Amino acid sequence: MLRLFQKSSVLGTSARLVAPSSTIASKHERNMSTKKGVVINLGGCIVPAMSPVLSKYAREHSITESDLVTKLFKEGDQGLMAQIEPALLSRHGSEQASLAHIISAVQSIRGEGLTTGLVANAGGLNGDLLPVDKSLFDVVAPALKADMLDKMQADSSELVYLDNLDANIKAAQALGMHAIKVTDVESTLKELEAALQVPLKEFVPGLTWIYYDGANNPYKSTKDNLLYYFLCIYIFMVSGSNGKHSKKTRDRWKLEMQWNHGVHPKAYC
Repeated sequence: MLRLFQKSSVLGTSARLVAPSSTIASKHERNMSTKKGVVINLGGCIVPAMSPVLSKYAREHSITESDLVTKLFKEGDQGLMAQIEPALLSRHGSEQASLAHIISAVQSIRGEGLTTGLVANAGGLNGDLLPVDKSLFDVVAPALKADMLDKMQADSSELVYLDNLDANIKAAQALGMHAIKVTDVESTLKELEAALQVPLKEFVPGLTWIYYDGANNPYKSTKDNLLYYFLCIYIFMVSGSNGKHSKKTRDRWKLEMQWNHGVHPKAYC
């Protein structure tokens, strides 16, 4: 199964090299919140974030989303996962924000020096079958308890918790955490952005905060927006110059392009 990968340190280094020295400020010079980390529930955030892609696939192949979830994350159908995974890991896998946006947000959070935690309770599904690289999280625990918060090395009031179950939200609040109920991914990330004062829609290690500090909106300035995308192009060129991509990577890109352009692999049903 293909897995999400963490951004290489070359990205952060390259971004800092091409950024004006006046933009590189310490955290003490930035308008940041007091939050030091984010805890995500696997079943209450990651699983529902996949729904836009899964429901789209289910509609197009005349099966129910429930049956699709069972085949993927209980029975472990690898052939079916090979068809769907490129869309799950792509920002263009559905019309709505989905899993890829959550993963990008986690990368942004870590890139800004905050701690990430994962409650690995998949709500009856096999968590090992979910297309999420657990190494993206600094702390992984089976349940949200005091010992997990100790491993996060932060006071509970300095942590944000994401889940879609009211009972879990109340439990997090009882621990003193800032709890955000997961509804759709877009609104959830907006609320998380407001709590952290860190942009979560685009990711350049060490630099994404520049476009948030200006006017609490990373896209407000056309000049900054253009600079940002020039940086992205430069970083892509640098990181892609280390050698040819593997056949596995090229195959994944091919599948993703087929999905994005409406030419889907043969249906499984």
